Amino acid sequence: MREKIEEFRRFLNSCSLAQNKVILISLIIVLLSIPLTVLAVLTYTTIFPRAAIQPLTPPFPPTPFPPKPTPTPIPEVSIILNSASGQTCDQICQQQNATCESIGTDDKSLNGYYVSVDEQKNCVTFSGFGCRQIMRTDRQKVCGGHITEWTNCRCLKISIPTPIPIPTPFNHPPEILTRILPQGRVFRFYRADVSAIDQDKDDLKMEASGLPRFLRMDRCSQSLGSITCAIFGYPWKKGGYQVRVKVTDSKGASTVKTLPLTIR
Repeated sequence: MREKIEEFRRFLNSCSLAQNKVILISLIIVLLSIPLTVLAVLTYTTIFPRAAIQPLTPPFPPTPFPPKPTPTPIPEVSIILNSASGQTCDQICQQQNATCESIGTDDKSLNGYYVSVDEQKNCVTFSGFGCRQIMRTDRQKVCGGHITEWTNCRCLKISIPTPIPIPTPFNHPPEILTRILPQGRVFRFYRADVSAIDQDKDDLKMEASGLPRFLRMDRCSQSLGSITCAIFGYPWKKGGYQVRVKVTDSKGASTVKTLPLTIR
């Protein structure tokens, strides 16, 4: 260690005065930066302890609820004969709450033709105005097994099926577990616990009526789907009482039970 110090002194003696000043200033800056860095780290960890201890995690968006399924429209196609009616296929289809898609003399009513007669009363096939072509009544003749003028109307009806309602789950009423209340004695502190549970794990509320004036129900404790309330006080009068306990869940279902109480 001493050899290194002597070597450093010889190095300083060999340098000029300006070089010595630069070296000393650099050493001072290095020595001052160490405590400042430590102080900065301590200050940051004090002000932001969670940031110093826990790594940052990217925020995750909430999981969206799946959309409700929408009923898929179902197209219904019907072929209706329009024979010497004096109406268009548009009118024929509208009577069936449908829309005319095309006309035709074929089975699927797609070729766009209708049958009529010419001046010589010959059966002739024409291509007219489609669904707007009127099947006239003044040119009647049996052609192709139907009275002219005739064609087949292709009627399209889109029906939306009625969605199946989702059944509402059955709500079970609460159940009061306490069957009887213990007997009490006058001028002695009395306490009895009344408990109830709910099969659906709903929040519960308990109330009592018919209690004597020296007793009351309070100090209820709740957990998931259960409740326990205390009946307590100082009896000062003997007698028999009918305590009516009612428990109601968060969905409105309730249960009532009468518990006999005797004070001796």
